Amino acid sequence: MSDDRQFGPSGDRCQVERVLSVEHLESLADAWNALAQRDPQARIFQSHTWLCTWLRYHHCDRMEILVARRGDRLTAVLPLCAHTRGFGPLSLRVLRFAADNDSDYCDALSDPEYPQDLGALWTALRECDDWHVLDLRYVPEQGNVTRLLPARDTGILLVRQRNDIAPYMDLTEDWRKSLSKQRRDNILRRTRRLREKGVLSFEVAAHPESVDEMLAQMAKIHVARWQARGQTSMFCFEEYRAWLQAFCQRLLRARQLYLCRLALNGDPVSIGLYFLDGRRILGYISTFAASYADYSPGHILEAMVIDDVRARGRGVQAAMGAGGNRSGPLPGRAQDARGRARVLVGHPDPAVPVAQPSPGHARPGGAPANGAAWASVSPRPGIRHRAGWRPPILMYHRIGEGERDPLLRRFTLSRQRFEAQMRCLHRLRFHAVSPERIAQWLDGRAPLPPRPVAITFDDGYADTYHIAAPILEAYRFRATLFLVSDYIGRKATWDADVAADDGFPLMSWEEARDLARRGHWIGSHTRTHRELPLLDEGALAEELLGSRLDLQRQLGQRVHILAYPYSQVDDRCRRAARAAGYRAACAGEGLDYHRWCLDRVNTAEASLPLFLAKLSPWFYLFRRARARRW
Repeated sequence: MSDDRQFGPSGDRCQVERVLSVEHLESLADAWNALAQRDPQARIFQSHTWLCTWLRYHHCDRMEILVARRGDRLTAVLPLCAHTRGFGPLSLRVLRFAADNDSDYCDALSDPEYPQDLGALWTALRECDDWHVLDLRYVPEQGNVTRLLPARDTGILLVRQRNDIAPYMDLTEDWRKSLSKQRRDNILRRTRRLREKGVLSFEVAAHPESVDEMLAQMAKIHVARWQARGQTSMFCFEEYRAWLQAFCQRLLRARQLYLCRLALNGDPVSIGLYFLDGRRILGYISTFAASYADYSPGHILEAMVIDDVRARGRGVQAAMGAGGNRSGPLPGRAQDARGRARVLVGHPDPAVPVAQPSPGHARPGGAPANGAAWASVSPRPGIRHRAGWRPPILMYHRIGEGERDPLLRRFTLSRQRFEAQMRCLHRLRFHAVSPERIAQWLDGRAPLPPRPVAITFDDGYADTYHIAAPILEAYRFRATLFLVSDYIGRKATWDADVAADDGFPLMSWEEARDLARRGHWIGSHTRTHRELPLLDEGALAEELLGSRLDLQRQLGQRVHILAYPYSQVDDRCRRAARAAGYRAACAGEGLDYHRWCLDRVNTAEASLPLFLAKLSPWFYLFRRARARRW
């Protein structure tokens, strides 16, 4: 097949194939399943059926599977997928494992009789010259790939960091002593509020019937929450439910299962699935009913789990997050023949040279570019809306040091990184505009300056006033601030489940007025930061119109721009926003880009090269193209 490359001789010797087509993948079903049965490390996430289903739902990723065979027998598989970020000399081709990313279950398949064939796949992968980053965030610490790396990392820069969500719970100390006072009091206070409503019970599944019952309740709650967000729950996969049920029953017999439920008057509040591994406990998945979201049920359940497991005499040696992938670079680095660093990476680190500029690229005026091809970032003259280009709208939340919290990393940017991004925008001569101005440009009613960019901040955290605003003004940029009107001067309670204390502080009314006087644009983020698609018509109108009127009355200026909380929006919300007097609205990262759903780019997790790639005039087009490939 024209799109399937082969490496090495055929016959009884190891032959490596590159699988890029659906037809080729389907033809490997029997041999693939036979290999999975021989590999003792194999899980459902490496099965042929799961992979085909996963790729169908995750159509933005293109398959890049490497398989090793001896005759008709598969001996090793690297189930990879690929996506491209950026354009031209700034483009990065990222490979990652196509599997479930909730925990450490991404891995290769290897035949125990031919372990050397997995090494042949690794060699073939290194010989391919069309990728730049291999994402190892979700590779298990004792898996096939990890055992392969120490002996074969010569010539490649390895940066392996922790998972986004650290899976191992810290049982070394009593949570009442280890947590901050505010967070501890928050858990205790909300637990008391639940107890005031009825009988609060906590139970652990101890027999097969209770396991099946709790898994069924977990599936129902998980599917409902994800459907409310317009997304697909993994519990929608029948094979996944069957595998999870069989897996939990097997762990129950081995006394390694910890499936628990927090209930109020018999009604499930939160359900969590954990695995007991020696002297530590691994959190796999937990969910809670949407009707109890205001009580921080995730934290309450976690506290009860810690109390119960500690009472059983268990504990962990490592702190939370020390399992899985460990932080810190491993030695070894080289550059391929095209002059780019080959990187195996967890989260891209700004200190790591992910992509180097091509020798021929220089800044206007003859000065060489420093670390990136600066001239290629700005839009070409004459690009029009009808050509598909979209001005970038950058989305920020918090600016501070909270990015070390694994649950907040994707919403928090350090001061140093934020200043580096603003410095890049300034050196590239970008001009800050408001999202409302971009909406007018989309309708053909207003022009845009050269190299336009919109800088937006959601929620109105106090660090936006104290840290971000001085940096913005030092580089002569203005930002659009989306404020939650009922919470101004208070704390962000929607962060209470993941923050280090009882919510991060928000700016006051006087600080908001000061920013407005200094030229920054003010927009609405609703009154109470609720998920709009879940509200009835009256509550929806109150959130949208009430917030707009509150802001106008307090700030003394018109407010015509909106940002949807959690980026959750449907047609009914768009109509309500128009009826409430807004002229445009922003969402999060997506594929829509029109007046009532302006797509934004989250830059909190981006390294500097990826940040530059997202500024490319073609970044939006690449995202749409990837979504249509499957």
